Amino acid sequence: MRSISGVLNRTALAGCGLLIVAMASWLLASGLGAGRSWPEVTPFLASAQERVDTTIAPHGHWLLPAAALVSVLAVVAGLVLLGMQVPRKAAASPLRLTASEGTLLATISPDVLSQALSERGQDTPGVQQCTVWVTGSPSSLWVQATATVSQGGEVEWAVAGLRHRLEEDVTTSLGAPPRQVDVLVRLESSSSSRSHSRAVMGQHAPESTGNGDET
Repeated sequence: MRSISGVLNRTALAGCGLLIVAMASWLLASGLGAGRSWPEVTPFLASAQERVDTTIAPHGHWLLPAAALVSVLAVVAGLVLLGMQVPRKAAASPLRLTASEGTLLATISPDVLSQALSERGQDTPGVQQCTVWVTGSPSSLWVQATATVSQGGEVEWAVAGLRHRLEEDVTTSLGAPPRQVDVLVRLESSSSSRSHSRAVMGQHAPESTGNGDET
């Protein structure tokens, strides 16, 4: 299953975006002569008569090594960020069930719970195969599932039913609903040997009404 690094990705993209905006604002302010309207910013702006090489030459003894260092750090940061996108199984620790006063009642292996949820997930209408991983604590469980929807099955209903069943089973077994249920859907077609995947993350199962419909 995949670990979710969306927060880090958004932070990195936001930082790059702010840096680009700052550089563009500086160039725009310098080109439009903003120093004439705001004299206090004049020392920080480049004049229209200045050449790039003339500006850089006096600082060449430290500017070139600094630029090389920044480039190396940027490459390393990019490789680290890229490596974090590689799919990997989420780490799991034993689930400790405790009473209200803190007394340890039982310890459940995540693999046992994952296997039970996988078997239950495969019983969902429209789901051909299902593999589930769990991680976290009983009061804040993260459920990750990979499901293959049968040919001709309604994907939306299959995913909603699977998520609802997983959330209901976890709540019944551990006494608390899962913190998050992520589903990676694999769509297979008989006319092609390729399989297509779609991730559905961070949503909860639909609640069931009394007449059998799900909302």
